[in-house]
Amino acid sequence: MSLLNHNKGAVPLYQQLKEIIKDKIENGVYEVGEKIETEKELQEIYELSRITVRQALNELVNEGYLHRQRGKGTVVLGQKLFHEQVLQVKSFTEEMNERGYKTGTSYIDVSQVKASAEVARNLALDEGDDVIQLIRVRTANGIPIVVFDTYLSMKTGIKMADLETISSLYDFLTAKGINIHYVDECFEVVTADKRLASFLDVKSGFPLMLRTRQTYSTDHFPIEYTKAYYHSKLYRFNLRTEGK
Repeated sequence: MSLLNHNKGAVPLYQQLKEIIKDKIENGVYEVGEKIETEKELQEIYELSRITVRQALNELVNEGYLHRQRGKGTVVLGQKLFHEQVLQVKSFTEEMNERGYKTGTSYIDVSQVKASAEVARNLALDEGDDVIQLIRVRTANGIPIVVFDTYLSMKTGIKMADLETISSLYDFLTAKGINIHYVDECFEVVTADKRLASFLDVKSGFPLMLRTRQTYSTDHFPIEYTKAYYHSKLYRFNLRTEGK
């Protein structure tokens, strides 16, 4: 017996399936980060065509309730997007943990490189000076959300080996006695190159939100320059501007 109303004049079948899945998400039947049934399984359970099932899932993906991961299936995001309130300096780990998401790092690479003109300018160094480059792909509930491309001044005394297993950079800096006084940030839209696309499980040319950040210590010394590339369909920033 079908679980849906197939009668003439009834709500379209894809819409009925969409509402069933959406209701399960909102009521906790499907937990955030959990894989839902495959398209084939949904076809069999609800006696629907592949096209109908796919249409329902596509709408839930577009609305931010579900996310497709290549090789892993369709997973639950919850109600809408991961988001951040841009009011004070917080790490990605702190921001996500406060909202009940489990954070992780799916890729990390630490190396010593020569500062480009851009990096040198933002860290108050000379072009060609040695800096530490730290590249990390951070996840929330197992889903890749952001690629951090970070440069740290050697003047901080930080050693490369110290960075190989970190999760939160700001927690690490604080533990090293390097306190953050303020940050300067800039936001713009860019497109994913081949490498960023592979990290974030998107296609080349996919729109990303680039967040460029300069971090200063309490003595106004620039200690960090980061270019963070966020998945534009999974993450958003909320800002509040007060009147005079």
